Amino acid sequence: MRGTYRCTFFHQPNSITDLESLQADKENRTSYLECSNPLNLKLYGRLGFTFAKKIFLKRGEKLVEMDIMTRPSVAEQLAGKTSEFGALEAGS
Repeated sequence: MRGTYRCTFFHQPNSITDLESLQADKENRTSYLECSNPLNLKLYGRLGFTFAKKIFLKRGEKLVEMDIMTRPSVAEQLAGKTSEFGALEAGS
């Protein structure tokens, strides 16, 4: 995917997520990941990722279900936030 940053997770999601998220934020890119374990969806949700779509990969004769999750770029996350902050500062 052009304009996105792929996050890869192994046994310690927080350390890898932090490094890759920092790089994605530095480059102002959307991050995405492929999750094969539904139990991890909640964990990745706490890290700012949201479910995007479900895909199926064929591994031999077996279909492997994968969830695609994305996390918006910093600019997308902050869009509209500065006007909210300005209203708070002005006492609105």
